[in-house]
Amino acid sequence: MKRSPIKRKPRRPKPGDDPKYLKWIREQPCVVPGCAGGWWRHVEAAHFGQRSIALKPPDAQALPLCASHHRIGPKAHHVLGSDKLFEQAHGINLGELIAEHRARYEEQKQ
Repeated sequence: MKRSPIKRKPRRPKPGDDPKYLKWIREQPCVVPGCAGGWWRHVEAAHFGQRSIALKPPDAQALPLCASHHRIGPKAHHVLGSDKLFEQAHGINLGELIAEHRARYEEQKQ
């Protein structure tokens, strides 16, 4: 007898959700300088900014990171645990990168 898959309710949209922007972000290259990522490296939408328990920052504050820089590498955002440490480890300014990506997305959308 074959089991039916678990049926889950779709997540309710929350303020700040922008699925089209996240799709666009996942099509961009990793923002870490010198990243050897290419089309073969999986790019994820990494959220930066203020967090609280069980809440993530809005999608407008997402940047493209390869899995190694986002979750699993030794200097990954999730491993380091803070935006500031991630900026220092990779010599980047997250605020500027977020603004640049958002501007490029808005320009391309028109």
